[in-house]
Amino acid sequence: MGDLGFQGTTGKDAEGHRLSAYDIFVRGSLGPDPAIARPVFRRVPSDGLEAAVEGLIRGWLDGRLDGESFTEFQRRLTDDELGAIARLEPARSRRDAEEAAA
Repeated sequence: MGDLGFQGTTGKDAEGHRLSAYDIFVRGSLGPDPAIARPVFRRVPSDGLEAAVEGLIRGWLDGRLDGESFTEFQRRLTDDELGAIARLEPARSRRDAEEAAA
C-alpha cells in the first residue's frame, strides 16, 4: 500500500535500552494529486507497529466519507485525529513547538 510508509530506526524502552522501531509516514501518494509523505509518528516500537497500522486502517473503514480513499481520509484528518485512531502520539515539528511556546 503506497499510502503508508515506514522507515526503520531505533528507539528506547522505559529503561533506556535501544530497541527496533519505525517512523510512520502518511499523506503521500502518486497519481493525479501526488505528494511526498511526511513522518507523523516517530520511533514506534516494532512490537507496536501492527496495532498502529490496524488502527489507521480500521479508522478509515469506520470513518471514511462515501467513496473516500485512504489518502483522502488521512489528508482530511489532523495529526491528532490520526494519532487517536492509531493510538499514538504524533511527532511535533520544531515549528509546532515554537508556535506553542509563543
